[in-house]
Amino acid sequence: MYGLSKETDLSFLVGKQIIQVALGLYDVQLNWRGGGISIWSKFTFGPAGSSDHIVWTQGNPEAACCTAGLLRTTIAGAECTAEGTLLVRFSDGSLLELFEDPLYESFSINDKNRLGILI
Repeated sequence: MYGLSKETDLSFLVGKQIIQVALGLYDVQLNWRGGGISIWSKFTFGPAGSSDHIVWTQGNPEAACCTAGLLRTTIAGAECTAEGTLLVRFSDGSLLELFEDPLYESFSINDKNRLGILI
């Protein structure tokens, strides 16, 4: 909805350890000490060691259950593509792709040391 520039510096995410995964009917949250990512729009998740990818959309919390495997992993990298997709790589090899919705807020990133990012 608001756009995320390919040049956005997301290096502050590297090293954040996921200590909580929260699943709701309309959102999924990945939290670390002092911050987290809240997701309200479509995402895909590729668990480490698997060729399967799940697709999550609102109203389908069961599809996000495998994201619980991210507990205790750390964020190894994060980047935005030219299309506005946020790619988050984890220390175990998992990959999370967050897609921007053109009409609604898609996700937010909050960290105690930075201003929030709302997309």
